[in-house]
Amino acid sequence: MRISQAFFDLNGTLFDPAAMGTPLEGEGRDLLVDEMLDGAVRLAMVETLTGSYRDFADLLRASASRTLALAGQADRLDEVASAVLEMRPYADGIAAVETLRAAGIAVGILTNSSTEAARSLIAKAELPDLDPIVGTDQVRAFKPDRRVYERGVEAAGRPAGEVVLITAHSWDALGANRAGLLAAWIAARERARPPIEPAPDFEAADLLGAAEQIAGERTA
Repeated sequence: MRISQAFFDLNGTLFDPAAMGTPLEGEGRDLLVDEMLDGAVRLAMVETLTGSYRDFADLLRASASRTLALAGQADRLDEVASAVLEMRPYADGIAAVETLRAAGIAVGILTNSSTEAARSLIAKAELPDLDPIVGTDQVRAFKPDRRVYERGVEAAGRPAGEVVLITAHSWDALGANRAGLLAAWIAARERARPPIEPAPDFEAADLLGAAEQIAGERTA
């Protein structure tokens, strides 16, 4: 199996959304963060299925508004929206990127966020030389629409079969596989995935584990 390009999903995969919970009170902040992110993904899917498009940041704010209202913390919306901009990579994120690069694999980003938002987060995290960075504004559709994955392949300039998406979302892995890409699923967030084919080409507990599997396949 020849792999020449890896893409990381951004929100909840390479970058930890826990920062969104920092302004919140009480226990269960992680659950609220998960609901905000998952709600934004659902809204994004509705946008694409109904032929509409708006920035993912707007959808995340809308989802957060609902979640916080139900949690009795509606007054924290602006703080949560600002905290999104402070997300940082998971602890093993940089090591995962370096592992792939050491194996001769190019590393980029394929995200539901806009290209500009992704570039901003990456710059703050001092993650250099991630290329290409592909946001959904480039096709005005959200994952798992195949146009997003196809745009990633196009931007990489590689055959789809040489491109792998690393993602913590099982639906995203399915989308990548069905668009002809390889997929690596990170189990840390979802813990279990639905038994729907095709299964991801790689499965790992964390980012570094996935990177090591992919690099090992590349050098085998």
